[in-house]
Amino acid sequence: MRRTALTVVLFAMAACSGSHPLAGAWGQDLPDGKKGMVLEFQIPGSECMVHTAPGPDGGHSHIRGTYTFDEASGALTVEVDLLGEGKANSFGGKLDGDRLQIGAADQKLVFKRVASAH
Repeated sequence: MRRTALTVVLFAMAACSGSHPLAGAWGQDLPDGKKGMVLEFQIPGSECMVHTAPGPDGGHSHIRGTYTFDEASGALTVEVDLLGEGKANSFGGKLDGDRLQIGAADQKLVFKRVASAH
């Protein structure tokens, strides 16, 4: 009985995290088709991870930040140094289906769902 209850709880937790609109990886949609940065959001939670665009050797760095999301409106705010130190670190935007648009000042970034960050 105890094992059955634990199994039900684990499946319920997995189902809840998988159905969140921000669940999964979000790859930068670049006009030239190159691979850009990838965002991942902690579900549930408020932390996000940025996998920076690959360098010449194919490697990338990780940057941690935070986010807030209003599921009803799709409004998203991301607090992270996406563009490097000394540049904007607060981005606001909106989730629209499988497209995520965020921006700060005159910088606009577009992301789409991808299979994984790696």
